[in-house]
Amino acid sequence: MSGLTTERLSDRCFFKPILLIMRIIPLFLFLLLFVTSISAQRNYVPAVITNLQGDSLRGFIDYRNWNIAPSEISFKTSLSDDKVQHFGPGDIRAFRIAEPDETNVSRQIRMDVTRQDIQALTAPVERVFQDTLVFIRVLVTGTYNLYVYTDKNARTHYIYEASGKPESATDLEHVVAFVSNSSTGGIYEGKTYQQQLSTLFADFPSVAKRASHVAYRENNLVNLFEEYNHSKVVNAKEPFVKKKEKAGVLFGVMAGASFNSYKFSGPSNIFDGSSYNSSTSPIIGVFLDVPFGRNRGQFVLHNEVFYKEVKADGTARDKSPVNLDFSYLQISTMFRYVYPKGVIRPFGDIGMGNSFVISTKENKIIRTSGSGRAVDAIDGPRKLEQSILIGLGVLVHKLSFEARYAGSNGMSGMVNNSVTIDSYQLIVGYRF
Repeated sequence: MSGLTTERLSDRCFFKPILLIMRIIPLFLFLLLFVTSISAQRNYVPAVITNLQGDSLRGFIDYRNWNIAPSEISFKTSLSDDKVQHFGPGDIRAFRIAEPDETNVSRQIRMDVTRQDIQALTAPVERVFQDTLVFIRVLVTGTYNLYVYTDKNARTHYIYEASGKPESATDLEHVVAFVSNSSTGGIYEGKTYQQQLSTLFADFPSVAKRASHVAYRENNLVNLFEEYNHSKVVNAKEPFVKKKEKAGVLFGVMAGASFNSYKFSGPSNIFDGSSYNSSTSPIIGVFLDVPFGRNRGQFVLHNEVFYKEVKADGTARDKSPVNLDFSYLQISTMFRYVYPKGVIRPFGDIGMGNSFVISTKENKIIRTSGSGRAVDAIDGPRKLEQSILIGLGVLVHKLSFEARYAGSNGMSGMVNNSVTIDSYQLIVGYRF
């Protein structure tokens, strides 16, 4: 006869992870405000600007790895200099960031900057054009240069020009718009850029043929310009190709300790009126960080696989000793924000974990009455434990230090008798 034989897990237990989420939402909102408030701080990196006279000036630029092209940059001649100079595209010819190797130039370009998001594609809208000086980022240089520009509506534009002729900078026209007539309406895609490129590369038929159906994507256009520029090189310097930005995927190992406390609730002997000691258990595993976006690794999907233990020793209501000892393999995925500046970079993260039982070392209650023999304390313990995770930490070079809270639905799979585990964890990671 087991110490716990009651109704199996039902739909009610499904909502426990949701209830845990509701409990920690206020804490996460505070964390989000904290980590975003420091993101407005400066990030000056070595750079060179080229003024309107063609002279170079070395110093430091407040680099933001801009998703939207900057309307101006902030520049210092030295990090200790209190004076900050601001330059727009009308004030300088170009600026170059040392790390990552990124060059932006100033060009006067006429382009269609009409919004092309989902909301703007539900009805016809009046086209909006911009004809002004802007900073555009270099992708390829050679016989023809290729640039990229992202406008205030997060719409990406690709621009080309003949080498040495900045006045020839031209937008490669790609339009997505809602059009309608008297009988019907729908979304239209205009691919004028394909004809522009076919004409531009007409003296190299194989490239011109590819241009007639090339996709409006960075990799496709870079490959096209690179192939054409190589064909024009005769005893000349190889054309420049902007280095492919690395995905920045990082692998590492992690270890730490988990400080666990248990709340048993329910009518059963080992739940109602019982008492259990807190425990400390090891954590050891590996992780994989996958950055996304162009924000200097600020946003990361942090994935973990690690070993952990849950040990709960205590006494049931009738003073019978209870010993529970389970080993788990946990797989976690967390959304992480990392402050991008400095040697010491704080971060915050939130996510979920799924833990699979790999070993049941102890699951017993020793009856103090009757035979005094040991029987199962929990009849058929839960095989999958779910956790809500939230943490704060810092990155220091290749090391990470994190304090984390984990709230899980425990090892009991019963409706009327449940276990809530609150874990406070200290974790150290090392990135290769």
